[in-house]
Amino acid sequence: MIEAQKDIALNEMAARLKDSRLLASAAACSAEDGGSARGHSKEDRTCNGAGARRYPETSAGLVRFDDPPDLDPPRLVFIDETCLSTRIARLLGRSLRGECCRAGVPHGRKTITFTAGLLLSGMTAPFVHDGATNSEIFQAYVKHVLMPTLSPGDIVVLDNLPVHEVPGARKVIERMGLR
Repeated sequence: MIEAQKDIALNEMAARLKDSRLLASAAACSAEDGGSARGHSKEDRTCNGAGARRYPETSAGLVRFDDPPDLDPPRLVFIDETCLSTRIARLLGRSLRGECCRAGVPHGRKTITFTAGLLLSGMTAPFVHDGATNSEIFQAYVKHVLMPTLSPGDIVVLDNLPVHEVPGARKVIERMGLR
């Protein structure tokens, strides 16, 4: 891959290996021997070999769904945020030997946050605002943006972001007949 594309990044190499049915991380791609120095065998990395993993793996260990909860998937609404910050810029680049690598970098500090709900049928309640999400903004999002798009009986799923635990937002959700 490196001979074919000299500026390939480690995460791009890992993505191409994943497409070829091999499980690999950028760290595994950085080892000259493909990861065997870390004690991995070929079966550990293949999707269909004898040592194939049958469950997704998280940092806390294997996730098993032997007895999934009784949930109605079309009623699930997953809420999450993502942000874009002008402070994020590539610090390294590639150029021809002997030439300077020049690239533009944004100046100033600005963060824009995007919050939305994801249903089985698609996205709902998109909301964009300046700055990071805090408890007041999240409570306003739930009350004025999210609630009008949901129906009684829907199940709102939140991650462990501290602003999701504000009591006011939970009260609004439960008052609407949602879980």
